[in-house]
Amino acid sequence: MSNNKAGRPGLDDKILNQAISLWKQHDKSVSKAALSLGMSYATFYHRLNKAFDKMEEGDQEEFDIKPPFDPEEPVEKTVERMLENYKNNKRAKDERDLMPIKVTHDKPICIVFMGDPHIGNPGMNIESFMDDVQIIRNTDGMKVINLGDTADSWIGNLCKLYASSPITVNQTWKLVEFFLGKEHGLGDDFLVAISGNHDLWHSSYGDILEWIKEPKTIYEEWAASLDIQFSNDASCKIHAAHDHPGRSQYAANFGQTKAAMFMSKYDIIAGGHTHTWATSTFEQPGHDRVCHTIRARGYKHFDHYGKRLGYEEMQYGQSICCVIDPRAESRIDFITTFPSVKTAADFLNYKRSKL
Repeated sequence: MSNNKAGRPGLDDKILNQAISLWKQHDKSVSKAALSLGMSYATFYHRLNKAFDKMEEGDQEEFDIKPPFDPEEPVEKTVERMLENYKNNKRAKDERDLMPIKVTHDKPICIVFMGDPHIGNPGMNIESFMDDVQIIRNTDGMKVINLGDTADSWIGNLCKLYASSPITVNQTWKLVEFFLGKEHGLGDDFLVAISGNHDLWHSSYGDILEWIKEPKTIYEEWAASLDIQFSNDASCKIHAAHDHPGRSQYAANFGQTKAAMFMSKYDIIAGGHTHTWATSTFEQPGHDRVCHTIRARGYKHFDHYGKRLGYEEMQYGQSICCVIDPRAESRIDFITTFPSVKTAADFLNYKRSKL
């Protein structure tokens, strides 16, 4: 029937009721009812529709249907929640722009920028790694910022490299716990953990670093901005990342040096990832700052994948160390860089013995 509810002028209730009666009398045949009135089929059909529409207007609904409960929150609450989430996310981002790490004294310390360990890889120089871990554990004032790729892992077409490894995923987790945990490894000396691409690839098995890190260890994905604050108000600003954009065949730390040009507030910019090492020290005019740019080589010494791509294997600079002296009288003496954990530890002990 027609959905038009408006009555046609001149069609009162009596005429409309008559149309329905005639339709019923003629066995609900529109053509017969129209013929009895000497009316065209279309005109009577239209009148009959109007009659039924008029009836429907006065009828009550036959079914009273109540919609079921909608578990979704009202849209107004969703908007409020999104506003609150944005506020919290912005606060988290703002606080990560430069995270303060307070040192309760003004004695020299050493930050060890630990290059990619690749724990579990057959090409990892585990002897060198164990030696460095023991030196750090037994030297007061040495703390580690791990530059990523703590565990070895592969994805996609490279999975065959991981599948052929003699070290299983479970064994890799146990090794990470052994070297980085409190009982045998770095424990509280593990100051900052940064995830690299291999750590992210490993996420299908869970997050090793999240699982093993100490409660006060800062854990960030790919990069962290830090402000080491000493009790005498000296401050060392650090930007540590798994890698920084930019490559050059003439400088292994080109990405870090390039970053320093755009991030002049940092004293140290450190990265890893490429299994090469280099350090540079230069003054930034107008900022009263001497910047140290660092790339640490890491502990994966034998890399068939890298060799196939033509990369040269370096032997030193697995971790790069920065001894920071908050009592230094000039910026040039504030930070001293070493590509050897042992040499840095000796220098730190010497500096502390002179206090």
